[in-house]
Amino acid sequence: MTRAWPAVVLCAWLLAAAPARALDIDALQRQLHGATQPVYRFDEVRESPWQPAPVRSQGTLRARDGVLEKVVESPRQETWRLLPDRLQLLRPGRPEASEVRFSAVPAVGVLANALRLVLIGDLAQLGQAFELALTGDERQWVLHGAPRNPDGRRAVRSIELQGSGTLLKALVFVDGQGERTFMRLEPLR
Repeated sequence: MTRAWPAVVLCAWLLAAAPARALDIDALQRQLHGATQPVYRFDEVRESPWQPAPVRSQGTLRARDGVLEKVVESPRQETWRLLPDRLQLLRPGRPEASEVRFSAVPAVGVLANALRLVLIGDLAQLGQAFELALTGDERQWVLHGAPRNPDGRRAVRSIELQGSGTLLKALVFVDGQGERTFMRLEPLR
C-alpha cells in the first residue's frame, strides 16, 4: 500500500498539471447547458456614485424554466422574479406583486434579461443583445459583454461573468449611470 502512494500522487499531479482546453462561446454555452441549474447563494455589493456607501444584500438565486428568482434575505426580505417580459417584486405582508413591464421601461428589461439569460445559461440569446468576448479556458473563464444597440448602452455599460467549469462564480454589472454591482455566487446544490 505504501509503494502505491507515490504513483497516486504522481497521477494526481499529472492530471492537475494537464493543460486545460481552450474555450469559445459555443463551447461555454454547451458546458453551461449541460450542467444542472444550481441554486446559488449570493452576496451582492452595489456601488453608486450617488450613495455614500456601498449597499450589500444577500440571499439565493434560482433559475428554472426561463425564470430567474432572486430571494433577498438581507438587508430586507423580498423576492424578485425576472421573466422574459417583466419583473415582479414580492414583499412579505403584501398580497400582490408589483410588476414592471419591460415594454414600458426598456432599460430595466436590458439589465434584468441579461441577468436572467446568464443564469439560465442562454449565451446564444445573450449574444443577440450583447457583443461577447471570452477569455480563459474550461477551468477558469471570464465572459465580457457590451450592449450592441444604443438603448442597451444607456441601460448597461458592461457585464462580466466569471466562472469555473460549469459554475458561475461572480457577476459584475455596470449600468448606464455608472452604478456597479458585484455579485459573488456559491452553488448550494
